[in-house]
Amino acid sequence: MSFELPYEINDSTDRGKEGDGTVPDGEYLVKVENFEADEKGDKKFIKSVYLILDAAREANEGAIGLHIYDIFSLTKEAAWKLAKFADACNPPKFSGKKLDAEGKVLRVRTRTGEWNGRERVECIGYKPPQKWKGVRITTDSEGKMATVDSDGEVGL
Repeated sequence: MSFELPYEINDSTDRGKEGDGTVPDGEYLVKVENFEADEKGDKKFIKSVYLILDAAREANEGAIGLHIYDIFSLTKEAAWKLAKFADACNPPKFSGKKLDAEGKVLRVRTRTGEWNGRERVECIGYKPPQKWKGVRITTDSEGKMATVDSDGEVGL
């Protein structure tokens, strides 16, 4: 069975950083790169892609620059997960029906799980970016970012 792609894949197609998909369990500062609705049969969901900007622990520093793929079911029973994500993108608390998440920075906690017999990274927690202290980036109480160099010096 073949599927026609909406674009051509060729030699100039970005194939991501080596090791994409091998994100260790941990907490990360991420930027939402893609947030779009989709459906399969009668199931409606949102697919989201996060770029890892920073890791909470040095042991996970190799994940910086990789992507995390997340999915949100749009059933009422699963609304809690989307609500926690929305709150993290729009602190202190989101309210409404229109969520603009692309470009937002937040913290996610991941673990390795299984889906359809395959190992995958699962997002199990979402927090706003405030008061982040990672390997390369730190944020203040308002979520403003500064970089941290290898000597621990903070820059803007």
